[in-house]
Amino acid sequence: MKVIENWSIGTRLAAGFALVGALAIGMALYARHELSVANQALTSVVDERMLNIKKLNLLKHNALNGAQALRDSLLQEELAGAHADLDRLSGMATQNAETLASLDTTIVGQDRQLLDALNAARNPYMATLNKVAELSRAGQSAEARGLLRGELATRQKSYFSALDALVDYQRQQMTSGAQAVREQTARDGWVMLGLAGLGALLGGVVAVLVTRSVVKPLREAVAFAETVASGDLSGRLVATRHDETGQLLAALQRMNDNLAGLVGHVREGCESIAAGSTQIAGGTADLSRRTESQASSLQQTAASMEQLAGTVAQNAATARQASDAAATAGSTAGRGGEAIERAVRTMEDVSTSSRRIADIIGTIDGIAFQTNILALNAAVEAARAGEQGRGFAVVAGEVRSLAQRCAQAAREIKSLIGSSVETVDAGVRLVGEAGSAMHEVVAEVQNVARLMAQISAASAEQTQGIGQVNDAVTDLDRSTQENSALVEENAAATDSLRQQAGKLVEVASRFRLAAA
Repeated sequence: MKVIENWSIGTRLAAGFALVGALAIGMALYARHELSVANQALTSVVDERMLNIKKLNLLKHNALNGAQALRDSLLQEELAGAHADLDRLSGMATQNAETLASLDTTIVGQDRQLLDALNAARNPYMATLNKVAELSRAGQSAEARGLLRGELATRQKSYFSALDALVDYQRQQMTSGAQAVREQTARDGWVMLGLAGLGALLGGVVAVLVTRSVVKPLREAVAFAETVASGDLSGRLVATRHDETGQLLAALQRMNDNLAGLVGHVREGCESIAAGSTQIAGGTADLSRRTESQASSLQQTAASMEQLAGTVAQNAATARQASDAAATAGSTAGRGGEAIERAVRTMEDVSTSSRRIADIIGTIDGIAFQTNILALNAAVEAARAGEQGRGFAVVAGEVRSLAQRCAQAAREIKSLIGSSVETVDAGVRLVGEAGSAMHEVVAEVQNVARLMAQISAASAEQTQGIGQVNDAVTDLDRSTQENSALVEENAAATDSLRQQAGKLVEVASRFRLAAA
């Protein structure tokens, strides 16, 4: 059976059909042989026996006709009529001789013994018959009649008895032959029925074996497929066959192994995504808090910059007033002292305002540095987020660029404020010297006028720079607000991703894998 199980289904079906076909051919050959035997028996009965009976009946018929011709010749009054009857007798005798010769070639066995007995009875009969014929032909009718009624009648009776015995034997043989044919036909019928039953049994056995060899592995395949369909990937199929069903079982096992590996990878990936999305959600929440804090700080910075702009505008107005005062001092030296005092106070205010501006610019520079650090941290968190954080990384890069620009502008303003502070300090020293040397008031007032013009120009530049810084802070605040909105959207997307990853993990957990 193991060898047969390794055959392909086509080979098994072909072998089964070939076996049944061989049995059918054997039955056909046996039937043909038996029909040939029956045909030979029927030929012997019908052709040979019936022909022999026909020939024997012809012999008897000719013998009777010959005897009648002989008697007719004896009754003829004229010799010519008698000769005609005798010639008819001679023709019948010749025909009987030919018939006996043909029987001699066809009759064998026990028939031969009866034929020899027939010849033994015929020879004396024919001798007596010829003698009576010769007497009749010679005109010796009285002697011929005596011989006809005596010896010829006795020998004819013996001859006809031998003929009847041979005919009866032929009929008996024909009857027994027909009976033998009928018996043989009946036996052949039973044998054919037996062979047909054997063929049906053998065909049924082959059909059952072939069906079991195909259906059993197919049932195993269906059961295994139903197990896989239910989510159980821990099953194993052992394909011990090398036919199509064995190939099917092996293919199902490979499919199960590949599916188990795929589900395992999907499960690991889902768990990793779930863990990563949870981390991203935490980082996004932290980033959202920092962004809100940064937005609040930027709002405070914007308010401070508005105050700084007002102060710088006031400084510009003060510088213009100082310039007017210096011009007035040139024409009114008497009021020089008062103007100098106002100039001293004004310069002190300018120095104080300049230092305050320098402190505010330092604060702006610190805020820009912190913003740069926060943007850098946001870029790092976006890089950790992977594909989902790419958009946030771009926004973080823009925030970092704005922070760097703000820091650069703050440094430039700080440099200008430093120059202003130095200029104001120089003016204070000059005004102090003017108090001790009034005789140089006119010349010093002219110098002060020039210095105040420079201060006015520097204040105008400060006003422009503060305006730029204010615009930059406004842009940074707007960007921070946008970043806050993006962070909130990112948080929502991350939470959705975490939920989807949880669903994927739940779906993947429905599959039961084999223990590692």
